[in-house]
Amino acid sequence: MADPLVPAAGVRVLLDREAVDEGGGARYRGALIGPGARLDFAVAFDAAGEVSLAPLAASDLPVEAADARAVALLRAIARTVGRHAIASAPPAWPRRIVRWRPLP
Repeated sequence: MADPLVPAAGVRVLLDREAVDEGGGARYRGALIGPGARLDFAVAFDAAGEVSLAPLAASDLPVEAADARAVALLRAIARTVGRHAIASAPPAWPRRIVRWRPLP
């Protein structure tokens, strides 16, 4: 059976919440999933919603092989999640975000 998260084309962006920090930030496990590979990232948000990404060794490919557009897409989606989360008090960090986008 095929993995429903693996797209036939484009890239799927996945953010799974791991923890909400006492200071108002959050930590997620992020992934870029394409037809032939998966790249995993640690995604951290500070209390202001700023995003930091760190590649994880569990990826199918080295991070240097990642398409820069896909990494930029992950960062953009994460920034949007952060902005929306900190807009409410207390911050409302979603449990899971899944988005698909084409990569032209």
